[in-house]
Amino acid sequence: EEEILGNNSIEDISWLCSLSESELDFLISLKKLAVKRAIAIGHVQLPNKFDLMVLQAPGFILMECLKEKVKDLSLIPSLVNSAAFLDYLIY
Repeated sequence: EEEILGNNSIEDISWLCSLSESELDFLISLKKLAVKRAIAIGHVQLPNKFDLMVLQAPGFILMECLKEKVKDLSLIPSLVNSAAFLDYLIY
């Protein structure tokens, strides 16, 4: 069992399985970004510490912030299809 789960608990794996495809993609992108930044600043061993436990909290917070932005802006019909809408989501 330890070999399959690695450093992750059953609860962590259950949480991961409960994510939607877009949430999972977001979490994977967050990990890739963290790994690239760590390597860029010369901390080549740091990416080994970016496991599910480390990324779960910031990933959740960022996903909730993004959901709020989308929800707020979706109330403005003219903004939904514009480039400004996408810029607002990113920045």
